Amino acid sequence: MARTTIPAELVATNAIQGTLIADNAITAVHIATNAISGTLVADNAITSTHIAQNNVTATQIAQNTITVTQMADSAIETAKINNDAVTQAKIADDAVGPDQLAANAVVTGSIANGTIIEADMGDNAITLAKMASLARGKIIVGDSAGDPSALAIGSNGTVLSSDGTDVSWAAAAGTTINNNADNRVITGSGTANTLNGESSLQFDGTNLTLADGDFLYTGGGGFDIKHETAAQPIKFHTKPSGGSTTERMRIDASGNVGIGTSSPVAPLTINDKATFSFNSSDFALGHQLYYDGAGNDRWERLSGNAGSAIYQTAGNVLFYRTAAGGSTGDAVTPTESMRIDSAGSLIIGSTTASVNHPLVVHQNTTNQHHVGGLSGGLTNNTYYTGSAWANRNTGAGGAIFQLGTDGTFALRRATSGSSPTVNYSMYIDGSGKVGVGTTSPTHQLDVQITATNTPTARFLNKGSVTGYTNIVAVDTYQSNSVNHQYLVLSSGNGSAISDNEFNFRGDGQAYADGSWNGGGADYAEYFEWADGNSSSQDRVGYSVSLVNNKIKIAESGETVIGVISGNPAVVGDNSWNSWKDKYQKDDYGRYIRNSDGHRISNPDYDDTLEYVKREDRKEWDIVGLMGKLRIKKGQQTGTNWIKMRDISATVEEWLVR
Repeated sequence: MARTTIPAELVATNAIQGTLIADNAITAVHIATNAISGTLVADNAITSTHIAQNNVTATQIAQNTITVTQMADSAIETAKINNDAVTQAKIADDAVGPDQLAANAVVTGSIANGTIIEADMGDNAITLAKMASLARGKIIVGDSAGDPSALAIGSNGTVLSSDGTDVSWAAAAGTTINNNADNRVITGSGTANTLNGESSLQFDGTNLTLADGDFLYTGGGGFDIKHETAAQPIKFHTKPSGGSTTERMRIDASGNVGIGTSSPVAPLTINDKATFSFNSSDFALGHQLYYDGAGNDRWERLSGNAGSAIYQTAGNVLFYRTAAGGSTGDAVTPTESMRIDSAGSLIIGSTTASVNHPLVVHQNTTNQHHVGGLSGGLTNNTYYTGSAWANRNTGAGGAIFQLGTDGTFALRRATSGSSPTVNYSMYIDGSGKVGVGTTSPTHQLDVQITATNTPTARFLNKGSVTGYTNIVAVDTYQSNSVNHQYLVLSSGNGSAISDNEFNFRGDGQAYADGSWNGGGADYAEYFEWADGNSSSQDRVGYSVSLVNNKIKIAESGETVIGVISGNPAVVGDNSWNSWKDKYQKDDYGRYIRNSDGHRISNPDYDDTLEYVKREDRKEWDIVGLMGKLRIKKGQQTGTNWIKMRDISATVEEWLVR
């Protein structure tokens, strides 16, 4: 029998090559079942062109013999796959992506329950279009089993309500608004379903108005008031009783505060007159004047009026002034009136203080005053440096008023020059004694001089005198006594005081080491006229006689006792100061004194009556009793009187004895 097959052992390896077989020469009928195994097919030897359409079925493919690497891209189409031929077991994890699925290829029926979990779904993968239809108005809620369910729409006017477990539709509860009116702000009342319309708090769409009460912030954090519109200010207004709403203060867009002004030019401007400005190192407080430290770095006028300012810089506080003139915003150079420097010295009229002096007042080059400090008081031009005296103006001298820490005071004078000589003019010690020309006064007033032919003291009254006036008064509270002296005038031996020359004693007695000298020439005493001299006649030059203890013009045959004197040297019995019987006296005219040595007042003395001294009373006259006296011609004379000469045709000079 002829062979219809060629067994493998008759075919040498690689004996039949593709080039020896005509196209389509070997068909399926020439190949025995299972005659060609995978080991007889070279890699990539069979391509899609060698396989007739639909010739390879599932029965020709051994399980797991075709892998991804044996399939060309897009080689397997939907038409090539039997229904249900591809199971989950045949698809590797992540093998099928969006690119491998045709549109609408996966439908709900193709997805087993529970096979798609949250991790298998991309973000926003399920849209409304992927969801089954839901009736209008229904909402999806979870049911008691934990499954989603559709909650049907509620009836008209109901609201969604929760009982803490489930939600359902329920009738809406009513809300009451009390006191409501247009523009009132609604607030809670503390009662359920009840609100209040606040009559004092209203908003009209533009303005929020608080009609009464306070704006109170009680939060724990910061509180901000902001205006975020560019170049706009924050304004504060008030309304006085009977007046209109008026702007009182504003903060402009640059941060300047204006009080009483709408155009603040400094960090603080008040009524367009006062300003306060500052920077990192300086500050200025001005009136009609301000320091533009943020812009032009200069002083400028607030108006054309005179201005003043206080300016602090580098530890110095300066006080400035400007005269009237110019206009608002004009640059001006103010004049410094005073400063307190960084050391604490107060300087007026100058910019520098002398060493260690807390107050310097500079008027001009010859009037430069220093107060306190090392000079110890008040000085003009001259000051103490701590080691020596010096003059600010060396061409002039100076004056010094020193205050000692021991209660002493001194007035001193300085010569001109850079190293002046300083001497004492007056000194008051700690006990109050005053020394002139000495720093060691021994009396309450001690005046000493060493210059030759220099007067020691002078009292001169150049004013008019219309009444009884004391040019010099030496008074004491001590009673009339020999224990004190009003005035003692002494002399020395060239180096020390040794002798008293005059003594005016406290009991009214006066003593002299030499003579009392006067321009008059007679000794006289006061006598009272018997007739009282009611006509106030000037009776000088008349000789008089006695009528009991009073006098009358002498007549022939009467004993003449004296002449009314016009210029006596000594006058006795002159009660010149008070009533002669103010104090009690004994029969000899001596004062009666108590145990303390004080005079005893007369109970008949009336201190409410004004006393007129005898020289001013017409009923009293001075009678010259001894000495040279001038008398009218023809007067009675004493038997032992001697005529000396004629003074004129009517007056003669006699020696009365």
